Amino acid sequence: MLRPVGATIFGLAGDYLGRKWTYIIIATLFIAVEVGTGLAQTYSQFLGVRALFGVLMGGMYPIAMVTALEDQPTEARGALSGIFLPGYNMGYLLAQVFYLAFASTGAENEGWRNLLFFTAGLSVILIVWRFLYPESPSYLKLKERKKIYNEKRKQTGTGFWSRIDLTILKVLKTEWLMFSYLVVLYACFNFASHASQDLYASMLTNQYGADLNLRTIIIVVSNIGAIIGGLFMGNVSEILGRRLTIIVCLLWAVAFTWSSFNNARENWPLYVLLQGGVMGAWGVAPIHLMELVNPTYRAFLAGLAYQLGNLISSASSTIQARIGENFPLEEEGMYDYGFVMAIFCFAVFACHILCVFLGPERFHRELRITDREEEIENTSSKDDGSKDDGSKENSSNTKKQI
Repeated sequence: MLRPVGATIFGLAGDYLGRKWTYIIIATLFIAVEVGTGLAQTYSQFLGVRALFGVLMGGMYPIAMVTALEDQPTEARGALSGIFLPGYNMGYLLAQVFYLAFASTGAENEGWRNLLFFTAGLSVILIVWRFLYPESPSYLKLKERKKIYNEKRKQTGTGFWSRIDLTILKVLKTEWLMFSYLVVLYACFNFASHASQDLYASMLTNQYGADLNLRTIIIVVSNIGAIIGGLFMGNVSEILGRRLTIIVCLLWAVAFTWSSFNNARENWPLYVLLQGGVMGAWGVAPIHLMELVNPTYRAFLAGLAYQLGNLISSASSTIQARIGENFPLEEEGMYDYGFVMAIFCFAVFACHILCVFLGPERFHRELRITDREEEIENTSSKDDGSKDDGSKENSSNTKKQI
């Protein structure tokens, strides 16, 4: 619930203060929060620190995304987007390794504390890397254009408000409809991953009696499949476009849904293929989002839309549990996980496909802020995507930039 708060705070900081130092501040605070979590002695302390963790998680995604993608060559974006999001799956695999390494350390059942202390140290690597890497060229150019616009307002206006940067109000006024669509779209994205992943380990254990080793193998292999799907489909989106690629990925996932969740112990290789489809769509998601939002406040708009969608989808497990009450098994307190997950995934994938099909696309829209001298008000009208789907003028400008 607190991730949208972080997306707002740090998204605006990234757009006003820059990507570099906002990223460093977030990574530094992660150290304090991870150490604090490891030191927690009561549930209230634990919950309080994890709430702060949610704020930081909400802020890290948009800053990392714009850092990774906004200044890249146009025709390389799909491939880089396919690398960026599956990094989550790679991190999950590393977390599994670290967990196994630290689970038996320290006091009994408290190896997780040492895991968190170790994780805090990983943020130091990010801080050093980002300190050595320069500020985003696009941000520096955008900052200069905002400065020109605000100086003109001061010259033509009087009073307190003429000295305040109100460009965000202008952007929100023109972008509210697109922003609303993006919240719905990323609710669908997050529902797709939550619906197919959240209860899968519980299903393997409770319904199919899989032991820890088998569960670990299945989860690890499925994440490898997800990484491959994201890498491959990110590249494919440079050929098919963003929307068509996402729809193809979701149709692929639909094809393996029923068999993946029924008799899951034997059919788990099909679940790997399903995850390849789900995360293949996710591999296109970052660049699709970046091409749709207004560049003037792209960290704020992209981050908040994503995290609000994530918040909406957080009810996924509860919804599935409620549905499961209608499909009990013979064992007391058990329900048919496979059947419930399958029908829920079918519904989610169908809504997701419809949302993508009806939505806009700004394929190969220029993300880098150019050296043109137009004021910021022209940015809102010319860069807000009025040239949809890669118009000829947009395409020619792209080639000149490359």
